[in-house]
Amino acid sequence: MTIHNTHLSLSHIQCRYGDNIIVHDLSLEIGKGELVCLLGYSGCGKTTVLRAIAGFEPLHHGSIILNNNLLSSSTQMVPAEQRNFGMVFQDYALFPHLTIEENIVFSRRNESKAARTRLSDELLELVGLKGLGVRYPHELSGGQQQRVALARALAQNPEVILMDEPFSNLDVELRERLATEVREILKQRGITGIMVTHDQHEAFAIADKIAVMHNGTIQQWDSAYNLYHQPANRFVAEFVGKGAMLRGVIIGESLLETELGELHGENSNSLLDGCKVDMLVRPDDLIFDAEGLHEATITRSNFQGAESLYTLQLSSGQEILGLFPSHLQQSVGEQIRFNLDMDNMIIFECNVDHSENMGAMHKQGH
Repeated sequence: MTIHNTHLSLSHIQCRYGDNIIVHDLSLEIGKGELVCLLGYSGCGKTTVLRAIAGFEPLHHGSIILNNNLLSSSTQMVPAEQRNFGMVFQDYALFPHLTIEENIVFSRRNESKAARTRLSDELLELVGLKGLGVRYPHELSGGQQQRVALARALAQNPEVILMDEPFSNLDVELRERLATEVREILKQRGITGIMVTHDQHEAFAIADKIAVMHNGTIQQWDSAYNLYHQPANRFVAEFVGKGAMLRGVIIGESLLETELGELHGENSNSLLDGCKVDMLVRPDDLIFDAEGLHEATITRSNFQGAESLYTLQLSSGQEILGLFPSHLQQSVGEQIRFNLDMDNMIIFECNVDHSENMGAMHKQGH
């Protein structure tokens, strides 16, 4: 986990509300100019971590260090206003009675009018809102207001920008586009950014690394690619992306017996022969082939434009997902043939009763 040129370090932090531990022994090291995301369901502790970094929540254990300077510990807490962190909130938090320019340079109100106007013009151009400084917040769209909130945070020349669900009030398409734009802006200026979100697509669009959180702990701290293709545990496998668990039995090194036959592939888990496992099957592991080795019945179809996501029921009743070109126009109830194309096997030792439904996991982005 060690990063060269560490900018912000969280070491074994614990946060509590009364006797309830919200964040458990959490550690992160973030490099200068790195963009990271805390990703997880509501209640997993991600916003509490962000608030602790900002200086709004005390630590009961551990430390938060910026540029080798202690910001928080169980006995010390630098006030939030002295941390020079820019904040971007879910609800924009713009002053409705101030113009866009006045909102952006609010933190620089002790400087000359000319200096503030120059800064506002520079930042408005940076965030794609050139010429809109004389307008008021209510005259802008939600996406434009969020850009103003980002410009206002940048006007502080902050050490770090903290973003709390910044795009959740926007429609889905705009969220991912704006996340990509924010990434480009922060990368251009070399600013360290930390974002909290429940939406994995936002996280993928903006972050260099992502911390998947559950029950106040980090389950995996990794790139988006590795979270999807090399999940560290069952929770990450089921949370990130779409997929299904296919039951199987280990019958040799890199060999698994399943309903779809014997599957060969690299297996990172050292499990003994005879061990019952669940293997993660992603929709993109299935290749449509009219002469394919395997057959399943379509039980659900989700048209997604160029592709359709099918829920496929195998003869045993197990379900997996397949993502095939939409021009195939297969209907619910029809049979479809396919092959599997898997370079490695992501498997987890069974910890559930196989009589339970281990059906396909339709995750659309949490």
